[in-house]
Amino acid sequence: MGFIIPKAKQITAKLNGDYKGAEFTCITKPSMATMIAITMGDNEDIAAPMMSFGDLVLVSWNLETEDGEVEANGDGMLSLDADLSGAILSAWSDEVANPKESVSE
Repeated sequence: MGFIIPKAKQITAKLNGDYKGAEFTCITKPSMATMIAITMGDNEDIAAPMMSFGDLVLVSWNLETEDGEVEANGDGMLSLDADLSGAILSAWSDEVANPKESVSE
């Protein structure tokens, strides 16, 4: 019998500082194709990695504007200010690099 690859897990991260109270849930074991899409992108289209992250990795979040809920997808990622999207990517990459035991299936 071969090695059974574990299923992708999800993490919920909470942001601090200016974004205290913001939460998001992402998968922590994206495929290599997804990692390449997120990290490499295309020099012609700088938005592609953010769209890939939002559409392939992001599961949910609690973000809203005065106009209502921000969709947890690529378009939602692109609608965020650079600081908030950077904070989300930073928290996610920290979790991927140093996973904690308290992740959900």
